[in-house]
Amino acid sequence: DFKVNNIMIDKDITFDVNSISDIKINAPYSYIYNATISVIIAYLLNIDNEDIKQSLLNYKNESHRLEVISLNNNIILIDDSYNASLESIQSSLDYLSKYDNRKILILGDILELGFLSKEVHKKVGEIIKTYNIDILITIGNHSKYIGKENVEKIAKYLQQMGRSEEHTSEL
Repeated sequence: DFKVNNIMIDKDITFDVNSISDIKINAPYSYIYNATISVIIAYLLNIDNEDIKQSLLNYKNESHRLEVISLNNNIILIDDSYNASLESIQSSLDYLSKYDNRKILILGDILELGFLSKEVHKKVGEIIKTYNIDILITIGNHSKYIGKENVEKIAKYLQQMGRSEEHTSEL
C-alpha cells in the first residue's frame, strides 16, 4: 500500500509517498496525481529515491499547458492556450486563484464542441463568476457566451481601456 502525506501546495508542490519524503514538483497542483503515480511506478521499478525526486524536480511542462512565464514588473503570465476544454479551464482557474496578484483572463473559443458549443461556453462563463477575476477578455464567436455571463468584468476592461459604455450594450 502507498500513502501520500504532508501535501504542501504553494507555487510548487511538496509531498511524501511512504518513505520518500520531500518530493517537490514545479508544476500546477493538479499534476500531483500524475506525479504520485510516477513516484509509485518508479519505486516499484527499484529506481533510487533521490533519482525519483530529482526527475520530478526537473519536470518541464509542455508549452502552452499551464506554462508559468515571469515577465517584467512582477507580472506572471499563465499560458494555458493549447487546446482548451471545460476541464482545463477549470484547472487553470484553480491554479490562477493561488496567486494574490491582479487577475486578467483572456479566453478564446473552445473548439470541436459541435452543437454543445453554446452550452459549454455558457458553463465556462458561470464558472468564471465564482473566481476573483479582475478583467475578462473573450475572443471568438462562441466566447461571447462566456462574456454574456460576465458583462461587468468586460465593462470594467472597456472602461480601463478608455472605451465608452456603449460597447457593453453589444454584449
